[in-house]
Amino acid sequence: MTEKIVSIIIPSRNNKSILLKTLNSLSHQTIPPEQYEVIVVDDGSTDGTEEAISQVNPPFELRYYYQEFKGQSAASNLGIKKARGHFTLLTCSDIIAKENLIEEHLRTHNRFKEDIVVLGYIPYSPEIKVTPFMEFLITDGPLFAYQLIEDKDDVPPLFLYAPNVSVKTKRLIEVGMFDEEFKYGGQDSDLGIRLRLRGLRMVYNEKAIGYHYHPTNVDAFCYRQKMAGKAAFLLASKHPKISSIYDLKNHVLKDYLGKGEIIERAFQIVHCLENMSQDYLYSLTIDSTVQGKIKVTVPLITFLYKLITDYYFAEGINEEISKVEGENWHYDFKYPWEIEGYFKQNEKLLKMLVEIQDRIELTRERLGQTFCSLYQN
Repeated sequence: MTEKIVSIIIPSRNNKSILLKTLNSLSHQTIPPEQYEVIVVDDGSTDGTEEAISQVNPPFELRYYYQEFKGQSAASNLGIKKARGHFTLLTCSDIIAKENLIEEHLRTHNRFKEDIVVLGYIPYSPEIKVTPFMEFLITDGPLFAYQLIEDKDDVPPLFLYAPNVSVKTKRLIEVGMFDEEFKYGGQDSDLGIRLRLRGLRMVYNEKAIGYHYHPTNVDAFCYRQKMAGKAAFLLASKHPKISSIYDLKNHVLKDYLGKGEIIERAFQIVHCLENMSQDYLYSLTIDSTVQGKIKVTVPLITFLYKLITDYYFAEGINEEISKVEGENWHYDFKYPWEIEGYFKQNEKLLKMLVEIQDRIELTRERLGQTFCSLYQN
């Protein structure tokens, strides 16, 4: 077996066409191909991934492993166990590597005498259309929060985004790799915490770019958010000093409890607004609050996207808490009059959304436009 400088681990499930783009991008790196290997772990795909991989002839060493579906954490772990590289670069089947991706990761590792974790940057691929919702995800939403990083040479562990991060292979093995109890989401943060507890700080290099080739919309993203909420509960249970179940419970009360009809209305308005021009879309604003204190004016569409994504995240949390404490745990957590206060806030919010619907419908009729109907059954 020949040791490599870098092993690139790609877990994949039913994403054949984009995986081939990813492999192609790794064929054009600025370091010699004999210095790195690529390991694809197929997590129970049924779309012909194995046959497609067998026809690829890249300049680097490519190894393929298949496992029955066990989840992304298990797939990544299998790749790490098979790695021959001094460093492991973790990525995904929907990440298109910029030509200097590997070089930039290695350059950052070489800047420091101690072992570190290197975090790369994950912007959207220029090959896909970035919708208002996708823009929300990376600016105001729950996807990649690079804008919140304050010190690039000392990044908090919760910013570990596994689709573009590298660390010495032996260090990953020392901390136990990914926790396979995390089936969908949360495994990145958990790994980041355990690496930090072992003394490895994380350094951010925005020049180590892997482009995210993953179009999505608000409807499809709701499932992801619900699973992320479930993972957040597991993370808080495992690391109570880092993440608080108390805070998660407050999320449920604020963002989920009694909000079903509100979310239905929010979806109706969003589906209408998304058919408007972006100039008009962002001209519609609403007063919101930050942490219940500071009033700010934000685009209406941003307010609605956050309302919806927060709801499904909190729904996932609520399901996990209910398994442990029962469905009526809220009444043991807060006084009845406090619970009633949340319902009164919901009544005001619902009334506001109905008024917004009416105004948009009147505008639509006045302009003679038929791009949406807010009152579909």
